[in-house]
Amino acid sequence: MRQPKVSVIILTYNREELLRETVATVLSQSFGDFRLIIVDDGSADNTQTMLQKFNDSRIDYHFVTHTGHISRLRNYGLNQSKGELIAFLDSDDLWDANHLQAQVNLLDNNPQAGFVFNDAMVFDAERVLLESIYEGLENSQLNGNILTGVLAGNILLMPASTLMFRKTCLEKTGFLNERFKAGEYEFLTRLLYHYRGLYCDSPMVRIRRHGGNNSAKLEIDNYDEAIYCVEKYYSSGDVTDDLHRKLLLQYHYKLGVACWKQNRHLQALKEFLLCYKIKPVLAGTLMRNLHSLMRGI
Repeated sequence: MRQPKVSVIILTYNREELLRETVATVLSQSFGDFRLIIVDDGSADNTQTMLQKFNDSRIDYHFVTHTGHISRLRNYGLNQSKGELIAFLDSDDLWDANHLQAQVNLLDNNPQAGFVFNDAMVFDAERVLLESIYEGLENSQLNGNILTGVLAGNILLMPASTLMFRKTCLEKTGFLNERFKAGEYEFLTRLLYHYRGLYCDSPMVRIRRHGGNNSAKLEIDNYDEAIYCVEKYYSSGDVTDDLHRKLLLQYHYKLGVACWKQNRHLQALKEFLLCYKIKPVLAGTLMRNLHSLMRGI
């Protein structure tokens, strides 16, 4: 049986209406040689019935018991993937009609590249919030090796919905690390470490902001993941001593604030203590910030 050239992987959970719009943008792509793998994390709404109404044989629907463990779900989707290329798409984001065709063309014409990613715009229910997520950066800064720029926070790590990569990349990167609930940041930095990529400056992806976004819910897990990556690439020599201290201070402090806001006060205090050990001269600033947080209880 002939395999499709691209596997598109969408994870979803109780997003029937948003998913309907997302799937419609995939099925209307000008490039049609794909398989759409939808991993449903135990939705209790009418997701499956809604998908059946598309009546499109390219949809490959998988219902699994709810876990909320995004890395495990993405790995499930990767195990189902076929063909040469893999694209992720979040269940609330949208693609322009020529998105897949543009990315396939770039990878076909540049065999040395392991992946490609697009610019994107950000919107909510009322308006466009950001016309370009890479505004102000030159194309030369976004092509080739961008790992150091991403780790330093100078370059935004590509959102999953903007990315397409060769399936053969998994031979070096492996799958997502399931010790992390999301695992996206750590996986994508592995991809950047092993492969060079291409940037397409056309904003063919529309990233939706709404109250149900997972990013806010996973804030603590994401900071844990970022700290893991900083230590990992410091050990490999890809992060300098100065950048190592700067990033650890930044992420431990943000993790402390996130823990405090979620009433995990003991863990928050441990994170602030780590900040003090990294840079003792900040003791006064840390105490003032902690006092502000305590007043907000």
